[in-house]
Amino acid sequence: MVSRGTSIKNTILLLVISLMFAGCDTNSELQKLSDRDMRAKVKECKTMKSPAPAMVFACENYQRECDRRAEKAGHFVC
Repeated sequence: MVSRGTSIKNTILLLVISLMFAGCDTNSELQKLSDRDMRAKVKECKTMKSPAPAMVFACENYQRECDRRAEKAGHFVC
């Protein structure tokens, strides 16, 4: 028989693992954005006064993708 504490720990572990895998797909979603849309997202991030922590994380991802594209293309993208 599984104790209640073990069941809760297993549920939390499953949730954490699910979130990790869900986060892995973020890069492929960003890669689908056009350069124009990516520039708009980066510009929006740079003009925010007090972004929420989740938005800061998203903006860091946009900038990372923008840098990756610039390195791949050999010129400024965003």
